[in-house]
Amino acid sequence: MSQKRFLRYFKIVARHLTVLFLGLVPLAGQGPQPASRHETVIVTGFFEPIPLEDADRPVTLVDAKSLELLSGSLADFLRLEPSVDLRERGANGTQVDVSIRGGTFGQTLVLLDGFRMNDAQTGHHNLDLPLPLEAVSRIEILRGSGSTMYGSDAVGGVINFVPTKPKLTEARLRGAVGNFGINQQSAVLSFVRGDFTEQFAVSRDFSSGFRPNRDYRNLAIFSSTSIPTPWGSTRV
Repeated sequence: MSQKRFLRYFKIVARHLTVLFLGLVPLAGQGPQPASRHETVIVTGFFEPIPLEDADRPVTLVDAKSLELLSGSLADFLRLEPSVDLRERGANGTQVDVSIRGGTFGQTLVLLDGFRMNDAQTGHHNLDLPLPLEAVSRIEILRGSGSTMYGSDAVGGVINFVPTKPKLTEARLRGAVGNFGINQQSAVLSFVRGDFTEQFAVSRDFSSGFRPNRDYRNLAIFSSTSIPTPWGSTRV
Protein backbone atom coordinates (compact mmCIF):
# COMPACT_ATOMS: atom_id res chain seq x y z
CA MET A 1 0.00 0.00 0.00
CA SER A 2 1.35 3.38 -0.92
CA GLN A 3 1.92 6.07 1.64
CA LYS A 4 -0.79 8.37 0.20
CA ARG A 5 -3.46 5.67 0.32
CA PHE A 6 -2.43 4.80 3.88
CA LEU A 7 -2.77 8.41 5.02
CA ARG A 8 -6.16 8.67 3.35
CA TYR A 9 -7.47 5.53 5.07
CA PHE A 10 -6.02 6.72 8.35
CA LYS A 11 -7.86 10.07 8.12
CA ILE A 12 -11.16 8.33 7.33
CA VAL A 13 -10.84 5.94 10.29
CA ALA A 14 -9.80 8.77 12.62
CA ARG A 15 -12.78 10.86 11.52
CA HIS A 16 -15.26 8.04 12.24
CA LEU A 17 -13.71 7.32 15.62
CA THR A 18 -13.92 11.00 16.57
CA VAL A 19 -17.64 11.19 15.67
CA LEU A 20 -18.35 7.99 17.62
CA PHE A 21 -16.45 9.24 20.65
CA LEU A 22 -18.24 12.60 20.70
CA GLY A 23 -21.61 10.80 20.49
CA LEU A 24 -20.86 8.48 23.40
CA VAL A 25 -19.50 11.09 25.83
CA PRO A 26 -22.88 12.89 26.50
CA LEU A 27 -24.66 9.56 26.97
CA ALA A 28 -22.14 8.46 29.55
CA GLY A 29 -22.55 11.62 31.63
CA GLN A 30 -26.36 11.82 31.68
CA GLY A 31 -27.21 9.07 34.11
CA PRO A 32 -30.78 7.84 34.79
CA GLN A 33 -33.60 10.10 33.55
CA PRO A 34 -36.30 11.16 36.06
CA ALA A 35 -39.85 10.05 35.42
CA SER A 36 -41.91 12.55 33.41
CA ARG A 37 -44.58 14.48 35.28
CA HIS A 38 -47.90 15.63 33.80
CA GLU A 39 -49.46 18.63 35.53
CA THR A 40 -52.99 19.88 34.82
CA VAL A 41 -53.76 23.58 35.27
CA ILE A 42 -57.43 24.64 35.53
CA VAL A 43 -58.21 28.33 35.04
CA THR A 44 -61.64 29.59 36.10
CA GLY A 45 -63.08 33.06 35.75
CA PHE A 46 -65.82 34.33 38.04
CA PHE A 47 -67.10 37.55 39.54
CA GLU A 48 -68.79 38.39 42.80
CA PRO A 49 -71.26 41.19 43.59
CA ILE A 50 -69.55 44.30 44.92
CA PRO A 51 -70.82 47.74 46.00
CA LEU A 52 -71.44 50.09 43.09
CA GLU A 53 -68.93 52.62 44.42
CA ASP A 54 -66.20 49.94 44.32
CA ALA A 55 -66.89 48.91 40.72
CA ASP A 56 -64.29 49.87 38.12
CA ARG A 57 -66.78 49.58 35.24
CA PRO A 58 -69.18 52.28 33.96
CA VAL A 59 -72.42 50.96 35.48
CA THR A 60 -75.72 52.83 35.87
CA LEU A 61 -78.06 51.54 38.57
CA VAL A 62 -81.76 52.35 38.77
CA ASP A 63 -83.57 51.24 41.90
CA ALA A 64 -87.25 50.50 42.48
CA LYS A 65 -88.01 53.98 43.85
CA SER A 66 -87.23 55.52 40.46
CA LEU A 67 -89.27 52.86 38.69
CA GLU A 68 -92.34 53.68 40.79
CA LEU A 69 -92.48 57.09 39.09
CA LEU A 70 -92.86 55.51 35.67
CA SER A 71 -95.85 54.07 33.91
CA GLY A 72 -95.87 52.22 30.65
CA SER A 73 -93.01 49.87 29.75
CA LEU A 74 -89.37 49.18 30.54
CA ALA A 75 -88.38 51.01 27.36
CA ASP A 76 -89.73 54.25 28.83
CA PHE A 77 -86.87 54.37 31.33
CA LEU A 78 -84.14 53.10 29.03
CA ARG A 79 -84.94 55.90 26.61
CA LEU A 80 -83.79 58.40 29.28
CA GLU A 81 -80.29 56.88 29.44
CA PRO A 82 -78.09 58.78 26.91
CA SER A 83 -75.92 55.76 26.07
CA VAL A 84 -78.91 53.53 25.18
CA ASP A 85 -80.48 53.64 21.72
CA LEU A 86 -83.97 52.15 21.23
CA ARG A 87 -85.64 51.36 17.91
CA GLU A 88 -89.35 50.65 18.45
CA ARG A 89 -91.85 49.33 15.93
CA GLY A 90 -94.82 50.32 18.06
CA ALA A 91 -95.92 52.25 21.13
CA ASN A 92 -95.25 51.25 24.75
CA GLY A 93 -92.24 49.04 24.08
CA THR A 94 -93.62 46.96 21.20
CA GLN A 95 -90.89 45.06 19.31
CA VAL A 96 -87.91 47.00 20.62
CA ASP A 97 -84.28 46.65 19.49
CA VAL A 98 -81.80 48.00 22.04
CA SER A 99 -78.15 48.96 21.58
CA ILE A 100 -75.54 50.74 23.70
CA ARG A 101 -72.90 53.27 22.62
CA GLY A 102 -73.11 52.72 18.89
CA GLY A 103 -73.17 48.94 19.05
CA THR A 104 -75.81 46.95 17.22
CA PHE A 105 -78.76 45.14 18.78
CA GLY A 106 -76.81 41.92 18.26
CA GLN A 107 -73.93 43.29 20.35
CA THR A 108 -76.01 44.28 23.40
CA LEU A 109 -76.84 41.55 25.89
CA VAL A 110 -80.13 41.61 27.82
CA LEU A 111 -80.29 39.65 31.08
CA LEU A 112 -83.24 38.80 33.30
CA ASP A 113 -81.86 38.22 36.79
CA GLY A 114 -78.61 37.05 35.21
CA PHE A 115 -80.20 34.77 32.60
CA ARG A 116 -79.57 35.49 28.93
CA MET A 117 -82.70 36.64 27.08
CA ASN A 118 -81.26 37.47 23.64
CA ASP A 119 -82.81 35.71 20.69
CA ALA A 120 -79.99 33.47 19.49
CA GLN A 121 -81.55 33.13 16.04
CA THR A 122 -82.33 36.72 15.06
CA GLY A 123 -81.06 38.97 17.86
CA HIS A 124 -84.18 41.15 17.44
CA HIS A 125 -86.78 42.33 19.97
CA ASN A 126 -84.68 41.56 23.06
CA LEU A 127 -86.87 43.72 25.28
CA ASP A 128 -89.90 41.47 24.77
CA LEU A 129 -89.52 40.25 28.36
CA PRO A 130 -92.12 38.42 30.48
CA LEU A 131 -91.56 40.97 33.25
CA PRO A 132 -94.03 43.75 34.08
CA LEU A 133 -92.57 47.03 35.26
CA GLU A 134 -94.16 46.56 38.69
CA ALA A 135 -92.09 43.39 39.25
CA VAL A 136 -88.71 45.05 38.62
CA SER A 137 -86.46 45.82 41.58
CA ARG A 138 -83.64 47.56 39.69
CA ILE A 139 -82.03 47.86 36.28
CA GLU A 140 -78.27 47.58 35.85
CA ILE A 141 -76.76 49.08 32.69
CA LEU A 142 -73.14 48.23 31.89
CA ARG A 143 -71.89 50.69 29.29
CA GLY A 144 -69.01 49.49 27.18
CA SER A 145 -67.69 46.05 26.45
CA GLY A 146 -68.98 43.28 28.68
CA SER A 147 -67.66 40.51 26.47
CA THR A 148 -65.00 39.60 29.03
CA MET A 149 -67.68 38.16 31.30
CA TYR A 150 -70.59 37.44 28.99
CA GLY A 151 -69.29 36.66 25.50
CA SER A 152 -69.22 38.17 22.04
CA ASP A 153 -72.84 39.33 22.12
CA ALA A 154 -72.00 41.82 24.90
CA VAL A 155 -69.48 43.94 22.99
CA GLY A 156 -71.68 47.03 23.21
CA GLY A 157 -72.85 46.54 26.80
CA VAL A 158 -75.17 44.63 29.11
CA ILE A 159 -78.62 45.44 30.54
CA ASN A 160 -79.71 43.34 33.53
CA PHE A 161 -83.28 43.46 34.85
CA VAL A 162 -83.47 42.29 38.47
CA PRO A 163 -86.95 41.29 39.73
CA THR A 164 -88.15 42.27 43.19
CA LYS A 165 -88.04 39.93 46.16
CA PRO A 166 -91.25 40.41 48.16
CA LYS A 167 -90.89 41.47 51.79
CA LEU A 168 -94.54 41.15 52.82
CA THR A 169 -97.80 39.63 51.64
CA GLU A 170 -99.67 42.12 49.48
CA ALA A 171 -101.65 42.66 46.29
CA ARG A 172 -101.22 45.63 43.97
CA LEU A 173 -103.47 46.54 41.06
CA ARG A 174 -103.11 49.23 38.41
CA GLY A 175 -105.21 50.31 35.45
CA ALA A 176 -105.03 53.01 32.80
CA VAL A 177 -106.95 54.17 29.73
CA GLY A 178 -106.04 56.69 27.05
CA ASN A 179 -106.40 57.86 23.48
CA PHE A 180 -106.44 55.50 20.49
CA GLY A 181 -108.01 52.72 22.51
CA ILE A 182 -105.13 52.36 24.98
CA ASN A 183 -106.10 50.03 27.80
CA GLN A 184 -103.68 48.81 30.45
CA GLN A 185 -104.08 46.58 33.50
CA SER A 186 -101.47 45.04 35.81
CA ALA A 187 -101.53 43.03 39.03
CA VAL A 188 -98.78 41.93 41.43
CA LEU A 189 -99.48 39.32 44.10
CA SER A 190 -96.86 38.62 46.78
CA PHE A 191 -96.82 35.96 49.48
CA VAL A 192 -94.26 35.70 52.30
CA ARG A 193 -94.11 32.94 54.90
CA GLY A 194 -90.82 32.98 56.78
CA ASP A 195 -88.02 32.50 54.25
CA PHE A 196 -90.45 31.22 51.62
CA THR A 197 -91.52 33.90 49.12
CA GLU A 198 -93.72 33.82 46.03
CA GLN A 199 -94.45 36.63 43.61
CA PHE A 200 -96.82 36.50 40.67
CA ALA A 201 -97.18 39.43 38.27
CA VAL A 202 -99.25 39.88 35.13
CA SER A 203 -99.75 42.87 32.83
CA ARG A 204 -101.92 43.50 29.78
CA ASP A 205 -101.53 46.40 27.36
CA PHE A 206 -103.38 46.90 24.08
CA SER A 207 -104.39 49.68 21.71
CA SER A 208 -106.37 50.04 18.49
CA GLY A 209 -103.55 52.24 17.08
CA PHE A 210 -103.30 55.87 16.04
CA ARG A 211 -103.75 54.82 12.40
CA PRO A 212 -104.75 51.61 10.58
CA ASN A 213 -102.38 48.65 11.03
CA ARG A 214 -100.80 50.23 14.10
CA ASP A 215 -102.70 48.23 16.72
CA TYR A 216 -100.82 46.09 19.24
CA ARG A 217 -101.46 43.76 22.15
CA ASN A 218 -98.87 42.87 24.83
CA LEU A 219 -99.27 40.31 27.59
CA ALA A 220 -96.59 39.55 30.22
CA ILE A 221 -96.76 36.92 32.97
CA PHE A 222 -94.02 36.47 35.56
CA SER A 223 -93.60 34.18 38.56
CA SER A 224 -90.72 33.93 41.04
CA THR A 225 -90.50 31.48 43.95
CA SER A 226 -87.77 31.30 46.59
CA ILE A 227 -87.68 28.07 48.63
CA PRO A 228 -85.28 27.68 51.60
CA THR A 229 -83.50 24.33 51.87
CA PRO A 230 -80.81 22.95 54.22
CA TRP A 231 -78.28 23.46 51.40
CA GLY A 232 -79.27 27.04 50.61
CA SER A 233 -82.02 28.89 48.77
CA THR A 234 -83.64 27.50 45.63
CA ARG A 235 -85.22 29.91 43.17
CA VAL A 236 -87.75 28.94 40.52
